[in-house]
Amino acid sequence: MDNINNLIAIIENNPLIYEYLKNCPYQILRCWSVINFRKKQKIIAQGEACTDFYLLESGLVDVNTVSEDGKQYSHAIYKEGNYLGELEIFDRMEYCCSATALTDVRLLQISRENFLRWMEVDRNIENLLLRNVCSKFYTLSVKAAADSFYSLKYRLCEFLLQCAQQHDYIDKNQKLMLNKSALSSYLAVTSRSVNRVLKELKEKEIVDIVNGSIVLKNIGLMQKELEKSKK
Repeated sequence: MDNINNLIAIIENNPLIYEYLKNCPYQILRCWSVINFRKKQKIIAQGEACTDFYLLESGLVDVNTVSEDGKQYSHAIYKEGNYLGELEIFDRMEYCCSATALTDVRLLQISRENFLRWMEVDRNIENLLLRNVCSKFYTLSVKAAADSFYSLKYRLCEFLLQCAQQHDYIDKNQKLMLNKSALSSYLAVTSRSVNRVLKELKEKEIVDIVNGSIVLKNIGLMQKELEKSKK
């Protein structure tokens, strides 16, 4: 009973989660579990068989792939309302990526069996998943093109601007909630390369580094730096 009460409280207080679960039948709704992961804890592992679907209620998650020689590439940073397992769950495929908590994370979890039952009876979620999968692939395609064609300075400035404009991955003090390691993985470069660009941006008073964290100082100057670095 505590689990269903916790779930109902989340649905009532989180508009994004409400959109997913507003038409979920009670017999399936009661099959969801609310689970928590601590910062740096692995949620799913690349190569493991997919048995569950996860809906991210709060926190940030790094979705990444690790090569045979140990190099890590971050495909995306998931936030509230994103989900894990939708690509693999229908055919019990192995997870193509790992997912690691970048902050403390709370997820809603449902088994494959109950997920498939949900898909059969709730057309709302079928439509939402289709639209979100398309949006996800669009975002990944744009990122892949940027990784190939643009300089690191351009990609870093663009990412920080998006964070500022969309209020993603930053707190109320304009501090980025991603550490340099996660940022390097997302940009597919070494930490040394990121530090070199951050040093330049800091000298131009565009960003500041406070206790190892990146703080956005001047959005206008960053926009100008972005335009210059694209040329």
